[in-house]
Amino acid sequence: MRQESQYWIREARESMITAQALFEKKRYLESAFFCHLTAEKALKAHYAFTVSKPAPKTHNLLLLAAESHTLDKIPTQYRDLLAELMPFQIEGRYPVDRQRLIQDNTPEMVGLLLKKTEELLKWLEQNLKFEQL
Repeated sequence: MRQESQYWIREARESMITAQALFEKKRYLESAFFCHLTAEKALKAHYAFTVSKPAPKTHNLLLLAAESHTLDKIPTQYRDLLAELMPFQIEGRYPVDRQRLIQDNTPEMVGLLLKKTEELLKWLEQNLKFEQL
């Protein structure tokens, strides 16, 4: 599963770069979506690494964290972030929800999500032994 973990953590890093680029282009909802992808892929890397099975085909960040035996290790601020990111995966795809998300999430709020996601990715890499990958 080492190879799958390597794949997912590389993908998480790439998604973070994309989230940053989208934010710079003022594509805030899309940036937040890629923040979700960053967290999802990092959690899938940890899942494959710790559970030694292919990561489940789910986008539920809290489920991924729980099933990878990570949820109880993640500091509260990052657990809260996982919950904050969840709507950007599903609701951002439908017109009514998309408009609500755009209205409810100012550029400053998305910028904060981006910063927190960068911190989460760094925390996961440092504290969940990705240095071994």
